[in-house]
Amino acid sequence: MNFELQIEEGLYESFRAALVLTGSIEAAERAITIAINSLGSEFSARELLVRTAQSALLDSTFSAKPCSVLPLELQALSLFSPTRRHAFILRVLLDLDLETCSEILRLFSEEVDEAVNKLLPELPWALEFARCTGIVPALRHCDPN
Repeated sequence: MNFELQIEEGLYESFRAALVLTGSIEAAERAITIAINSLGSEFSARELLVRTAQSALLDSTFSAKPCSVLPLELQALSLFSPTRRHAFILRVLLDLDLETCSEILRLFSEEVDEAVNKLLPELPWALEFARCTGIVPALRHCDPN
């Protein structure tokens, strides 16, 4: 794979990560811009992803109503505390190693694992709650009775 294609794919992956981490297209764009500016002209797709995640987490303007372009499963993550949500996104969805997640989140490895392990069994509940409460009104499936 050539360098330009790697960077292009890295940009897409980094933007998607920032979008899920921030819940906002505008905040995701800011995170990517900050990451690129801080890395200079030579960087790998992985470095861009990590720096974008760091930038996204520094942006404390997480949208209470997640962006509607996200699938319901990702919108449901907004129901969790920031620590659990961020640990899950970084560790599970982005498949970052534990050390990198700990560094980005400024948590001990055990805290990252604990946050992910507490979130996992609650995912089905969060998805159902998201459907019932209308995080995405078109997908509302609950019986009012």
